[in-house]
Amino acid sequence: MGMSEADFVLRRNAWLIITLAAFLTHNFWIFCAVTTGAVIYAAKKDSSKLSLFITLLFAVPLFSVEISGLGIINYFFALDYFRLLSLLLLFPAFLTLRRLPISAAFGSLLPDKFLLAYILIGLVLQAPVDTATNLARTAFYDFMDIFLPYYVASRALNNTKAVHDFCASFVMAATFLAVAGVAEYLKGWLLYSTLASAMSAVWGYGNYMARGGGVRALVSTGHPIVFGYVCAVALGIYFAIKNNVENKNTRTLITLVLSAGLFASVSRGPWLGAALVAIVFVALGPKPWVALPKMVFAFVSCGLILLATPYSDTIIDLLPFVGSINAETIEFRNNLIDNSIAVIAKNPFFGSFNALATDEMEELRAGGIIDVVNSYIALALTGGLVTVTFFVGFFVSIVLQLFLVKRKSTLTNVGNDIVRSIIAVILGIMFIIFTVSSITLVPIVYWLVGGVGVGVITAASRPSKSGANFTGFIAV
Repeated sequence: MGMSEADFVLRRNAWLIITLAAFLTHNFWIFCAVTTGAVIYAAKKDSSKLSLFITLLFAVPLFSVEISGLGIINYFFALDYFRLLSLLLLFPAFLTLRRLPISAAFGSLLPDKFLLAYILIGLVLQAPVDTATNLARTAFYDFMDIFLPYYVASRALNNTKAVHDFCASFVMAATFLAVAGVAEYLKGWLLYSTLASAMSAVWGYGNYMARGGGVRALVSTGHPIVFGYVCAVALGIYFAIKNNVENKNTRTLITLVLSAGLFASVSRGPWLGAALVAIVFVALGPKPWVALPKMVFAFVSCGLILLATPYSDTIIDLLPFVGSINAETIEFRNNLIDNSIAVIAKNPFFGSFNALATDEMEELRAGGIIDVVNSYIALALTGGLVTVTFFVGFFVSIVLQLFLVKRKSTLTNVGNDIVRSIIAVILGIMFIIFTVSSITLVPIVYWLVGGVGVGVITAASRPSKSGANFTGFIAV
């Protein structure tokens, strides 16, 4: 599927060790020590730190512990599982990649500029209303949480083999996650819900949520929409490597497992996002006028089969737009948009850090919180339309450049599948985050996927005569 057997064994074993450590140690620092040992050992033998990173990313929830400031400051920073992996894998990869002559200097590419502007505008807007120590902490978080995933993905994935290896690792990790998610849905028991308290760590997610009479799966992601989002992205990425899987039954099984995980999240936004990913991927392929009707026919046929089962009424009630279960969530989202527009209009360009304290937003408070279930609105409220422009510009610039690669380059079938997949996934992400705020794994995944897109653009734009490392995208 794009991953060597040796790498598969290393990554699988590291995943198992880290998962067992999370459930058995009952101590955050012992867990970190075991994880560090397992990751360092695997990284020495693995062919790709980035692929190892994505394989392990979904293994454990992102609960955190604050590193003591030793009386000098309140605390240095909050360490969570993602940041531990980032320090162990992405930071060393960054140090290596930045010295390679083939790695473009950061800021030289258009997406780099949008990302840098997005980070800097956030720091500039925060500076007048926050302490110097917290501003420095935010800058560190931006480096770890935004810059490193994007930079390493955009510079490391410089050939077809590297892209396939990353995609295979993402699909493998998401498949593990989907199996656990289906188990949660069927058993009505959240596997990871008590881990944070057992480790005396902080995690504001992982609560039981029901819809349609059943528990919504969330596994290590912390929220059903995030779990559905990961499965939807994984399905789209799987399209890039699906033809590499020789066994037809295995291809079908992976698709079914990821689809089952997507269903188990009982999250309408990711369902629609996954449908968009599939439609875009097929529409960009050969003979879309033939492929699209076939896909619609297959979808309708599956729907009719499901409607013939005893669960037809529940299925209909769960569907977006026509279902009646939790219809109030749709009304809340509409109210959120209406009230947010009124607040944004007061500070349209740069927003306000006190936006949530306004009367319009207080009207939306429920259960003690104001749930801004829309990443674009969350950005516009605190950072204004300028911040939103940089954020959206980052993704749009990548999609447009991928379209240009597809039109101007004579791509191989393999390269064409990769480009179609990344375009579809980015558009799917941009849709799904309209239904969820950028919590837990959501931003990590979209910065990574953005980096993958830039890596593909760079690799596909290099003619094969540049060297063997850059072959496989363009037909010559």
